[in-house]
Amino acid sequence: MYTDVSDFENVSDREMDRDGLNLRLEVSSAGFLSATAAIDQWAARLERSPVSIARLKVILDEIWANLLRHDPAAAAGGDIALYLKPHGADGLRAQITDPGQAFDVTKAKVRSDRAPGGHGLLIIRELAESLSYKRQDGKNCLEFTINPDR
Repeated sequence: MYTDVSDFENVSDREMDRDGLNLRLEVSSAGFLSATAAIDQWAARLERSPVSIARLKVILDEIWANLLRHDPAAAAGGDIALYLKPHGADGLRAQITDPGQAFDVTKAKVRSDRAPGGHGLLIIRELAESLSYKRQDGKNCLEFTINPDR
């Protein structure tokens, strides 16, 4: 499961460090593809674990899909800010900010049956080593760490 990472730095208020990746992309399929291409280049340069990167991409896919499916206002002109930095030997820390409706991934109910809906939340919670959410300046801010060894 996940733990709280509320001590994560507010990266939107500071300059980019040499090992971080800072992206701002539109909420669209093309934005997602651009994000994954940039992540692949960043991960190769810093030799991040393929397991960590695969987990990150699944989490991003769930977030992007939820915005596109369930939040037309966000998909109609919003953008996602993504900041990544190394964490530990092969892990990473991420901060994702989106313009969608307030939605706390850490507290939203997950369905226990096999009916559609809510399973993406379970996936996010299982893949993230630590996870926290806050609503800031009218945006969702999800912060998490990924550790390939857990």
